[in-house]
Amino acid sequence: MNLSGEALACLTAKDETGEAGKSLIVISDDLALPFGTIRLRARGSAGGHNGLNSIIGALGTGEFTRLRIGIQPEHPVSDAKKFVLNEFASSERRALKEILERSADAVRSVLRDGIAKAMSLYN
Repeated sequence: MNLSGEALACLTAKDETGEAGKSLIVISDDLALPFGTIRLRARGSAGGHNGLNSIIGALGTGEFTRLRIGIQPEHPVSDAKKFVLNEFASSERRALKEILERSADAVRSVLRDGIAKAMSLYN
């Protein structure tokens, strides 16, 4: 996941307009957001997320839509790498279906209504 930009670079290499990012929606986990929180953004920085950093590097811009899904637990995390590779706690697994359904609804809203309207509905 930290090298997501490499795969994306292959997909966008044939884009002669340089506008490939404008039709892209990146969905990522976010350790800085409380578990289950979702955030839509039309553009931005990587915010410390290695996968987003890789994508920004491959595209040469942060001008792409992203949906971040919070995975931050209620307890402190001492080893972020180990934490994100572990399975969800049983209480979190029970909530995942609803979180993923809400996330899918947010993406559908971006596609149907545009990012500004979707942000007003889901952020």
